[in-house]
Amino acid sequence: YSRYDCSLSAAEATQRKWERGCNLCLLHRDGTEDALTSGRWLDYTPSVAADGRTVYFATTHGLKPSCGSDLACLSLEPEAKMATVPLPGGNVSPMLSPDGKTLVWAERASLYRPWRIVCASCRSVGFVTELTDDVTMSGYAPRWSPDGKRLAFTGFAEGDLGWRLYLLEFATGKIMRLETGSGNCKSPAWAPDGKHLIFENNQTG
Repeated sequence: YSRYDCSLSAAEATQRKWERGCNLCLLHRDGTEDALTSGRWLDYTPSVAADGRTVYFATTHGLKPSCGSDLACLSLEPEAKMATVPLPGGNVSPMLSPDGKTLVWAERASLYRPWRIVCASCRSVGFVTELTDDVTMSGYAPRWSPDGKRLAFTGFAEGDLGWRLYLLEFATGKIMRLETGSGNCKSPAWAPDGKHLIFENNQTG
């Protein structure tokens, strides 16, 4: 998970040369935890691969402020090093497919453009395929179904009264909006059986 150390203000952190930012931690079943990343960077939206050996996440490591975010992967083996994939714009919420072949994530070309869902082979992440466009809708936080056939994601399209949940059929590209009632609906997660989704909703205020 990501943990942000907010014990100091930005000015205090700079003055004291504080080396903690929003970093990744690994929580063990016994309640102990290990720091996976460090430094005054933003490491966030982590997703562990299905085999449990690698975590993918967004990072600002090495980037200047307001320069977006890159994707990174980190082996969960001891003493492993982080590998970063430089990409233009903002890139968040990466997730590897259950078969370990395809990476999906949300991409924003610039600060004033909507989010869109893209994918690439995990062997050549620089060659990106667009799954949703940033003209007719905004989409982010894609999550693979357990069988790898569908993606659930947060979306906003013309006519929506707030953020909604959408399903994308990966083989055909067909997109369907789910009926989730009132309020903003975000951050879907699949149940292990692939028949249910858990998500955030603020319809109660």
